[in-house]
Amino acid sequence: MTGNQQCLHWFEKVHDYTWNHFKDPDYPEWYGYLDRYGKVQLPLKGGKWKGCFHVPRGLFQVWKTLEKL
Repeated sequence: MTGNQQCLHWFEKVHDYTWNHFKDPDYPEWYGYLDRYGKVQLPLKGGKWKGCFHVPRGLFQVWKTLEKL
């Protein structure tokens, strides 16, 4: 949207980190809490601030934004 390549670089960096660290490789769900080194802090996959609604909603919003581009 900005045309700034640095923004695209950071988007791709966050995208790659998210899919490589938060996603459970064995079950189709995301961990909610990592430590500063990217290791799973708690094996919980839901909680007060992370529910089954928020991750798919965020991914859907990114998808729709990218479609507009």
